[in-house]
Amino acid sequence: MCSYDLIRQIPGDNKTEPFVIISFIVKPDSSLTNIRIQESPGQAYSREAKRLLKEGPLWIPATENGEPVEEEYSIKITFR
Repeated sequence: MCSYDLIRQIPGDNKTEPFVIISFIVKPDSSLTNIRIQESPGQAYSREAKRLLKEGPLWIPATENGEPVEEEYSIKITFR
């Protein structure tokens, strides 16, 4: 069973869409570090949000004076 199946089987009230707020640092080489869950309805959602970040496309690092720099981001992932 894949992670997606686990998420779809989590019972909900069908009135609100579950979401995860996750923060992370994008390093100058586009790698992600310090991935932290800020808010989540449960472990299955947290694991899936982390998986999406790790397996997703590379992030473009922030720049300062034309040079890539480390930057912290926080995003909301909504599960529908």
